[in-house]
Order: sequence, then C-alpha cells, then structure tokens
Amino acid sequence: CKELSLLEQGLSGRLARPVSGQTEFVTLCAAQTPYEEADYVARTIARLVREEGLRYREVAVIARSAEDYRGIIDAAFERYHIPCFMDRRKPLDYQPLMQFVTRALNIALYRFRSDDMFACLKTGLWGLTVEEISLLENYTFVWGITGELWLVEWKSNPDGIGEGFSDSARERLVRINELRKRVTEPLAWFSDKLQSVSSAKEMARAVYLLLERVGAAEALRDMANGLEKALQPDEADVQRRTWDFLMHTLDQLAEFLEGEECSPAGFQKFYTLLISAQDLGSIPQGEDEVSFGSAERM
Repeated sequence: CKELSLLEQGLSGRLARPVSGQTEFVTLCAAQTPYEEADYVARTIARLVREEGLRYREVAVIARSAEDYRGIIDAAFERYHIPCFMDRRKPLDYQPLMQFVTRALNIALYRFRSDDMFACLKTGLWGLTVEEISLLENYTFVWGITGELWLVEWKSNPDGIGEGFSDSARERLVRINELRKRVTEPLAWFSDKLQSVSSAKEMARAVYLLLERVGAAEALRDMANGLEKALQPDEADVQRRTWDFLMHTLDQLAEFLEGEECSPAGFQKFYTLLISAQDLGSIPQGEDEVSFGSAERM
C-alpha cells in the first residue's frame, strides 16, 4: 500500500514526505517507556485477534534492536496470553560441539594442556560423568599435571603427599588411569594424524574421525533429548543443528584450502574464523505464534 511504501522510503534514509489526512495502515503511538510501548503492542494484538479474527502467526513485531526489549515484550505478551516466537541468536563458537573441536585442535597444537583437556571433557560429548571428570581434575590439581604428562601412566597417591597409600586409594588410581587412557588415546591419535598430513581436507577428515571415535554424534543427540525433556525445545533444536553446521564448516575449509599446503595451526586459524563469524537462530516451535525480532532479521 502507498502508506507503507512511503514509510519504507523514510526509514531507508531517503527524503521523508508528510502524509495528509487519515491513514488506514499506519498508526503512530508515542509511549513514555519501553514498558508502555510493549503493553500497547500486546493490547493491540489481543484486540486484533479477538475482534478482527487475525491469527497470531499473521502478526510480526519488529524492533530496531530486539535485545533492548528482552524481558519487556515477552512479559507483556505473557500478561495478555499471547504466544510468541523470539528469534534469539546464539554464537556458534560457544556451542558444545564447536568447543569440542576448538579444544581438540588446541590439544594437538599445544600438547595436552590441562585447561584445554578439561574444557574439551566438559563439553558433555565424551560420555563421562561429572564424577569421572572430577576424579581426573582433582588428580591433575594435586600433582600439577599438564602437557605430555597426560600421556604417561600416573603412579602417585590420589590423596597427595603425606597421606598413606591405602587400598582404596590404589583402586581409585587404577580407575583414574583407565579414564586418562580413555580420553588421551583418541586425542593422541588425532594429534599425530594432524601432524602427519598437509591438506585441509585430510585435517577435516581427522576431525570427523575423532568425533566418530568418541561417539560425539550420539552424545549430542542424547544432550538434545535431555534438553527436550527439560522443556527447553529451543536449546534442543540448537544442539541438533550444530552437527550440520560443523559438517558444513569442515566442507568449507576443505574446499577453500583445496590445493594449498595447510599446517595444523593454519587449519585452526581458519576454523576459528569461520565459526566465530556465524550464529544460530531458533526455529518456531508452535504453529500459531507472534514473531518478534530485529529489523535486520525479519
């Protein structure tokens, strides 16, 4: 319509022209606070649905910056019982799967720094329990273990210096070494593999094989199912989608660097650049919801 066309021209920075007379499709409302603004929007939507038969899915609420209205617009919608989908963008590089690969690359490059080891283990994709990770973390803290000390058998008392080496401590040490081997063997393989190849395609394949060896895909599926059961469908959806994003990223690296010699450090650099430049949006979970988001996203 003409009114919306003129409004679009004004918003795009071109010379705005005043419109005379009454407008049918554009209404201006001057609110004192964002809370009043959100309340007006919610009341208007409720009226349109009740009196004019609109469906919620036919309504979109667009803000210059949606983040400025977080906790305000959703509270107003809840007050008027309006179902709403909010497009919350999530940085890709902080998702568990991406962090797993980031830390695995660091481990290969910097030779098993404990900070990288535990950041990798705590992604939840190793199938280790919190108690098992704590056993490893406590031992490395007590004995100051980092670097390639991860690759040799640990023989010291888990209880530390000055404590008697009891039978229960010896049994615990056996278990700790089993856990150590469980995590270091695939990572040592991965580190050796990266050092032995010189193309991004081979390195991308090594990443995939590492994920396969530790059962990361199954662990990610379990994580998403757990979030679903915990009534966090948006988070569950994000975790399910990160696998495809990672596979696409690895394909991009292989294609972009095809025919070029690539070092592990170079592969890590390009991987970090790619994932830090992307984010993930949510997918609507309901069939009849108002959409709310920033102008640049709608």
